[in-house]
Formats: sequence, structure tokens, C-alpha cells
Amino acid sequence: MHAPRLPRRPGSSAASAIATAVACSAVLVLSAGLPAVAVEAPTGDAASVQQQIDAVVGSLDELEAGAADASERAVVAEGASTRASDALAAAAALSDQLDARSAEAESTEEAAHRQAGQLAAHLARAGSGASTTSVLLGSDHPDEVLRQLGTLTQLGDRWQGVLADATTSSNELASLRDQSEAARAERERLATEAAQEASAASSAQAAADGAVASATSRTDDLYSQLAALRQSTADAERTARRDAAVLASTEQAGAAAADRGAASGGSGAGTSAPPAGAPAPAAPRPAPAPAPAPAPAPAPAPAPAPAPAPAPPAGVVNDPAGAKAYAASKIGTGSEYTCLVQLWNKESGWRTNAQNPTSGTYGIPQANPGSLMASAGLDWRTNYRPQVDWGLSYIAGRYGTPCGAWGFFVRNNWY
Repeated sequence: MHAPRLPRRPGSSAASAIATAVACSAVLVLSAGLPAVAVEAPTGDAASVQQQIDAVVGSLDELEAGAADASERAVVAEGASTRASDALAAAAALSDQLDARSAEAESTEEAAHRQAGQLAAHLARAGSGASTTSVLLGSDHPDEVLRQLGTLTQLGDRWQGVLADATTSSNELASLRDQSEAARAERERLATEAAQEASAASSAQAAADGAVASATSRTDDLYSQLAALRQSTADAERTARRDAAVLASTEQAGAAAADRGAASGGSGAGTSAPPAGAPAPAAPRPAPAPAPAPAPAPAPAPAPAPAPAPAPPAGVVNDPAGAKAYAASKIGTGSEYTCLVQLWNKESGWRTNAQNPTSGTYGIPQANPGSLMASAGLDWRTNYRPQVDWGLSYIAGRYGTPCGAWGFFVRNNWY
């Protein structure tokens, strides 16, 4: 949840408002990762200072909300791309199956018609010549003639059966060819759609990465300004704001989970462990580790101009081992860690970009929507650290401990 945004005047900024509102005295504020910068500490009345604080907070709200929205759009686009890729793979499998059945039916039909033709030729040769009566009357061995006539009758019956089979095979082949042609057309349509969705997802991911980078850079200055106004430090202001936002977002997620339990007739929050109160402030989040090259997604079956299955978005840190190590640095490696590993193995396999395209849940803790995790870090879409931080806070607020969450999951298959 974001605080109400204040309109920003063209050509002005929170910094200029601070500089012109009241008489100021210069102080130095150190921002994490940045050199010391000179900002102004106000000496005016409390109302004026609060007005300036509100302006800075409004700017932070605007930047963070914009970055979160861009990242959420990227997640939605990625989900659409995944669904399109899955649909293409299913269509390709069906098309291949129908092609194989058509080839088999064609072979069966050819064999049936060939056998029917051979039997027809035998019948023609056996049935030529004198009539049955004259053959019987003129034969010195009428019993042999009758035996041959019986064989001829059997041959005729067999020919009728083979001819019926050949006709059935022809009809089946025609039907399969129609189905196969329709499947190929659908496959081509879905290949085009998958390519379009993949392109849209790539564009959305690039836009989200740009929005996050820009917001991160600009918020550093705003936190320095806020620290000067409150006679604090940028790190302290950033941590306090993040903790408050995480608490609000996890409470929102917990309320949604309780509603889900009530709607499904389950016990919901009533069976969870007692809340452990507000989660303790997390340590400042370190810079994300370099992203390893993502493993390629399985390619769909060959198709005319197929769209490749989408790979994990550029910049996503899919590092389950690293994510587990980071979680262990927060809660240790005892029984609670074991419960957490089991829980998130089930939920996401500890993959940063794990997504359920149907429900919209995202990330290692499977937040719904994923943008709830923006409270723990603007790069929540690509970095496992804010995802783990947010997930631990959610568990602490709703279930008390990871083992409490795991026990609930075992009983309900969600948490």
C-alpha cells in the first residue's frame, strides 16, 4: 500500500522547496554507497518542516510506486508469455500426434486397398469360365468342385470384409488429415502469438529495469533530504520506511490469506500460530550478486516459424543455493530453517522468478501480487534478497515461525 501522492510542480523538486522555504544551516549526510553530500537542515517552524517532509515523502511514494507498477507489469507480461509458450507447446504436441496418426492411417489404408485389390483379382480369375451348374455336371469329381466353390465363397466374404476395412481406413485418414491441417494452422497462429507475447515481455522487463534503476538513483538523494529534515541519517530513514512498508504489505497479504481460508471453508488464520508481533527490522540489504546465465527453457516441438520458449528475464538472479544461504543468515540453520526450506521448495523451488500464471503469485515466497514485495526492495522482481526478507516478515506476522507456516501448508496445501 502506498501513501497518497502529492502533485509535483514542473521545474521544481523537493530539494528546491527545502532550500527556499526556510533559513537553513548546512550539515553533512552520508548515504550508503555515495560520497558525503551537502544538504540543508531547516531551522524554521514545525509546520514548515513538516510540509517539506511531506513533499519529500510524496516524491518517494511516487518514485517507488512507479517502479513497483513497472515491475508488476513485467511480471504480468512474463506470465502472458509463459501461457502463450505453453499453449504453443501443447498445440505442437497435438499436431505431431495427429501427423503420426495420419501417417499410420495412410499406411493402413494403403495396405487394406492393396489386399482388397489382390482378393478381387483372385475372385476374378476363380470366377471366370463356365457356370457353376455346367462345371458340376461336367466334372468327374463334383465333390472337389464343391470344395473349390466353398473356398471361392470364403474368398468373396473375405474380400467384402477387407473392402469394408479399406473404406473405413480411407474415411479415418480423411478425418485425421483434416484434424492435422487444423492443428498445423493453430500451431502457426500460436507461434505468432507466442513471439508477440515474448517481445512484449522483453519490452516490459526492460522498462521495469529502467524504472527501478532510475528510482533507486533518485531515492538516494531524497532519503538524504529526509534525513536532513528529521536530523537523522539516510540509512535510518530508509530502514524505517522499508520496515513500515513491509509490515503494511505483509498485513495486507495476511488479511487476503484469511479471506481465502474463510471463502474455502477452511480455518484460515484460526489454525495458524499466534502472530509474533511486528517483524524485527531487517539488516540493510546488500547489493544483488551478479546474475548467472539462466538455464534455457525447454524448446517446443518444431513448428513453422516457432517462437522459442521464454528464458528467465534478463537480470533475474535465479540462485536457489544463494537464496537459501541468505535465508540462513537471517534465521540460522536449525529446525526453523529446515521448515523454511521445505515450505519454499514446495512453493517455488527457491526460484526468484517462479510464477503461477493462473493465480499471479510470484517469487520465492509466492507473494500475491508480487508487487507486495516492493516494500522490501525496488528490485523485488529480479533479486532474491528482498523476496526472502519479505517472505520472512510475512511468516513472522502470520504464523510466528517457519515451522508454523510449514505445518499450516501441510494441512492446507497453501500458506
